[in-house]
Amino acid sequence: MSDDLGIIGELKKLGYRCLKVSYEDFLEKRQYTKYKGIRYVLDESQNVIGLKFYVSSYPDAPKIPKQIWEFKNVKWLFLNSITLKEVPKWITNFQKLEVLDLSSNELKKLPEFLTKLKNLVDLNISSNSSLKHLPEFIGSFPNLQILNLKYINITKLPNTISRLTKLIELDLSENGLEGIPEPVCKLTNLKKLNLSGIILSELPKNIGKLKNLIELDLSFSKLKTVPESIGSLPNLQKLNLSLNEIEKIHEGIFKLTKLTNLDLSMTGLTEIPEPICNLHSLIELNLSSNEITSVPNYIGKMKNLSILNLESNKIKKISNSIGKLTSLMELDASYNELDSLPSSIGKLRNLKKLTLSTNIIHDITVLAELDNLEELNLSDNQIKEFPETFCSLTNLRELNLSENQIKEFPETFCALTNLRELYLSDNKIEKVPDPIGNLQNLSYLDLSTNELTSIPNSIGELINLASLTLNRNKILFLPESILKLENLESIDLQDNLLPLDRSELNINVQELLEYYFGKIKQKESVYDYRILILGESRVGKTRLIERLVHKEFHEGSTTDGLETRTWTISLPEDKKTTVRLNLWDFGGQEIYHSTHKFFLLENSLYMFLWNANKGDKENDFEYWLNTIENYGGSSPILFVISQIDTKVMELNYKELKERFPQIIGFYKVSSKTGEGIPELEKAIRESVSKNRAHWENAKWEQNWLRIKDELISIPEYRVSYEKEFLEICKKYNVQETEAKKLIEFLHYSGHVLYFSNSENSNLKNSIILNREQITSPIYNILDVEKIKSQRGIVYKSDFYTVIKEDKKKNEFLVDLVLDIMFEFNLCFELEKDKYLVPKLLSIESVDYDWDNTNNLQIEYHYNFLPPDLMEKLIVKLKDDILKLENKSYACWRGGMYLQRQDSFGYIAYKKYERKIMMKVSGKDIREKQELLTILRNELDKVCDSYAKLEIQTKVPCICSPNCDYRFPYEFLRRLERENETHTHCQRSGKKINIAKLLNGIESQEKREKENFIFIQNQTNIGEQTNFNQNTQINIYNFFGDFNNIKKDTGMSEIEREKKLYEKMDEFDEKIKDINHYEKIIKERHRLSFFEHLSRKSQTYLISAEFLLDEIRKIEGLDYSPAILQYNRTIENELKLELFNSFHSYFNNQSAKLEPLLQQDKYTNSENKVFVNFLRSKIGGIVSLGFMVTVLNNATKLQDSELLMVFYSFLEKKIALDFLYSDVLGKLQIALKYRNDAAHPGTLYKHKDAENCQSLTLDILDKLLKSYKRNMKNNIDNSF
Repeated sequence: MSDDLGIIGELKKLGYRCLKVSYEDFLEKRQYTKYKGIRYVLDESQNVIGLKFYVSSYPDAPKIPKQIWEFKNVKWLFLNSITLKEVPKWITNFQKLEVLDLSSNELKKLPEFLTKLKNLVDLNISSNSSLKHLPEFIGSFPNLQILNLKYINITKLPNTISRLTKLIELDLSENGLEGIPEPVCKLTNLKKLNLSGIILSELPKNIGKLKNLIELDLSFSKLKTVPESIGSLPNLQKLNLSLNEIEKIHEGIFKLTKLTNLDLSMTGLTEIPEPICNLHSLIELNLSSNEITSVPNYIGKMKNLSILNLESNKIKKISNSIGKLTSLMELDASYNELDSLPSSIGKLRNLKKLTLSTNIIHDITVLAELDNLEELNLSDNQIKEFPETFCSLTNLRELNLSENQIKEFPETFCALTNLRELYLSDNKIEKVPDPIGNLQNLSYLDLSTNELTSIPNSIGELINLASLTLNRNKILFLPESILKLENLESIDLQDNLLPLDRSELNINVQELLEYYFGKIKQKESVYDYRILILGESRVGKTRLIERLVHKEFHEGSTTDGLETRTWTISLPEDKKTTVRLNLWDFGGQEIYHSTHKFFLLENSLYMFLWNANKGDKENDFEYWLNTIENYGGSSPILFVISQIDTKVMELNYKELKERFPQIIGFYKVSSKTGEGIPELEKAIRESVSKNRAHWENAKWEQNWLRIKDELISIPEYRVSYEKEFLEICKKYNVQETEAKKLIEFLHYSGHVLYFSNSENSNLKNSIILNREQITSPIYNILDVEKIKSQRGIVYKSDFYTVIKEDKKKNEFLVDLVLDIMFEFNLCFELEKDKYLVPKLLSIESVDYDWDNTNNLQIEYHYNFLPPDLMEKLIVKLKDDILKLENKSYACWRGGMYLQRQDSFGYIAYKKYERKIMMKVSGKDIREKQELLTILRNELDKVCDSYAKLEIQTKVPCICSPNCDYRFPYEFLRRLERENETHTHCQRSGKKINIAKLLNGIESQEKREKENFIFIQNQTNIGEQTNFNQNTQINIYNFFGDFNNIKKDTGMSEIEREKKLYEKMDEFDEKIKDINHYEKIIKERHRLSFFEHLSRKSQTYLISAEFLLDEIRKIEGLDYSPAILQYNRTIENELKLELFNSFHSYFNNQSAKLEPLLQQDKYTNSENKVFVNFLRSKIGGIVSLGFMVTVLNNATKLQDSELLMVFYSFLEKKIALDFLYSDVLGKLQIALKYRNDAAHPGTLYKHKDAENCQSLTLDILDKLLKSYKRNMKNNIDNSF
């Protein structure tokens, strides 16, 4: 054993942890905070040649043991980050020392005895902020090649530094120097020079002496121009000019013929300078965090460019010349305003990493040509589907499509077998396909915040999966195959419908899964699955069920309402497993269609019957298939063509399958002859087997089963959740948190109807035990000839004629049925015991002499018109429906006439044209515009209740009275926002004034306020696929005199809204003088950065301040829990944008900042959040939760090097004040917790919010949802 090993043994005996490491580990820059003590490296002769100390982490330990003086062969000595106040003299014993690191300590001076270290090659004294002075002997290290003087607060550099003739790297960054000291220009062997943070007005002429300079960092140096003298550095390869305000680039830069890396990020550029595109040697160009709006044609000159960073600009268009950059391997255009991609981007065949997150891109088809792509980030866009052609991207290793509008998990993904990471959070995915098991290389899978109710068994085939994120879904059960994931290290199951308490989810993966499946094993195997059979009347639904279940055929009458049957089957591959199928047979008569929504559920199998003999119109079966799509989600559909024993009409099966991908097959049958029945029965069994995730794991926990059985055995129609249900749960030791999941499961699985958040106090928290018993009277009411002859009028006494119970039960049931009809907008009360049921109105329109003079008009065009849409709208607008001279209501099944003050409205439902028309007449333009706004808002609310409606709002052309052209509304609004004044009619070609078109819908004043308060959607021109996205709500229409409205409890919703309109002018006056609110914000919160924000960001703060002021005026009623969600969103999104911007800056500067991660003295402390944040988030996306954690800990890191970098960034961005102001400090509820899919009814848990929900909550909720969708596309990027 060598003498050095003996010394190590002595140190261990003294209690020091000594860790031998390899040469590579020793030189690695990352911190090993878990190894506290001494780390060393040995040469071949077992001599210690390298030492690193972490002994200061021990409170009572001596700083440095004297035994180490005896080491004679040490070449590398690291004494960084150990709070040294002076340099120990024993260092001179190490005469072979080549590398000395004294960084991040508390040194105040350098001792002269250091000059005895003649072999020193690398000296690091950075981040000793108290040093402030360099001695003259700094030039006395004849062999020194690397010198790091970063952040030692010097203002002067001694002339003797010019003696360091072998110096090749010098770091002078973040000191108080002004200009480049003269001695630096004499260091002619320098290859790397860092002057970041040094104040420079220009470069000295003699900088040209540094002929060997390869890397130069001039970032954050207050340069206004790229000086001419830069051209005198002929060998320069890397130049960093970031964080300057570059106004001019001199031609001297053209002389840098060897320049390969140029960083112009955060320089205030508004366009890509053409001169830099002539730097043909450039390999990497960073233009991120600027104000650039487009990528010009001349970008194509940069043929050798390999990495291009355009992140965080305002780019709306990329030129097709981007396709000429055939050497490009990495392209980042995230955080811009792109709504489309150039076709030529597909020519970038060498591209390996593409980042396009946070734009408004819809179509990504062209990206399928990038077959060498390895990383693709498209998160936070407007993508709805993933093209099948993407299966060619077989080299893809990482794919991020989070925060889009994807509804179906594309099976295309399952062909990307090299995928390692797949992120699909915050979409609308309802089902994961079985082929996901093909992704056997997958390590990370994120499906959080979707609409999933189950996970396929094939998940168990992902043998390399390490992290699985499933939180915020509706998952009921986990497949047992998940136990096969032996490499799984992390699983997030929070906020689902699993029978697990939140506290039970906070254990390690293995324990969690063992605990969960331990509970499952105690459950009973009762396999239930639903088959819902739909179609027009007399297509043979009931006869088909008879043939399938009983192997018989009977001629029979039509089904009235709903009939249920059970059918027990075995599976084709497992005869021992039986499944009880619950067959729900729906009446096809149109009169029943409105009530089917009580039963159309997800996670079911649907059979749609189409009569081949009758030859139903295509629109008829499209109606049914759309209905299933809207209510049944991604449930599979069997398309059954019935009665083929007579006549068969051919269908375009391929086109139907493309339009409705849920169709899993087409089957021709005859219930009469039995033809095709075996094939259909086989398809049913196979579909049940294939969708076994919906029923196989649905094993009832014994207590759950007993609760369910006892609940449905109660001889009542309705029970209370708080009383009867929780009492039953308590009886079986089921706690309230689990009881909540159980009742939601019973509701989703179709056993009960549960009204958790009904606004009707009679129904709120009620559980309806038998859907059929309750809905049967409704079906009967709709089908009694005498009642139908009353043209929509139904009396309470009519219900008693169709409900046959004893008197007491009869009265109770009638009231309950009426409450449910009110809940689902099936009727409204005209007067006591007299109701109007829109479904029973006449089909023919009412005769009324409509005035067509100066009408305001708008149309809504749909992909599918739900049959009950107009009925719901009639109920919503009941108080404004016109009363005719005979005192009857001017409404019919497909439309209505309305009146408010002296203005009149007309709404008509055009079934076969799939559109709704609105017209308003009258004399006062303001009154007409107000009425049209009310009608549009009410239609918006109704449309919100349908999941998959695609709507285009259109404005009639005014070029001539008979012109049939319709302008897309959003197209006109977009043109107006871009200051266009005219457009052209596509029929006549005439030039049309945009303002005149839009003034026919709403006032210009109102549009300007909406543009001011709410940032408009940035959708494709002419395209509008979501009704909410084009519905802008002026908040001033809804916040009037709350106290007066509150006192008038007898006011209807329409009357209440009328009062709010009357107060609108008063509130408008308060907001008109915008300088008033700017002044309030600046004075109240001392926001010095306010004027530097864009107008968009200013309006966020102004509108928040306005709302807060008005809330304070409300007496005796606290609306703040609801309204302040809006403000909280503003605060969080602004902060989040700021952090993402800094995160991007950190990524771009990682080489420069990485040493801080190594040296920061706070790394070893309790307060290491900020350091870990930066390290862990390289290459990731900042989350809101982590951002808040960092902010909360920032004040504890006041002396941290990293925090200083962060502060410098903030000061450059003029945003530091924002983080410490209390402009929105009183906000309590973050909008993300209002996600109904993940947190049903969260808002209602706040007692203060209950008081205001009937007045503003539905309106506010619409505003919040719309605001949340649009915020990402419109958040200001110019902090």
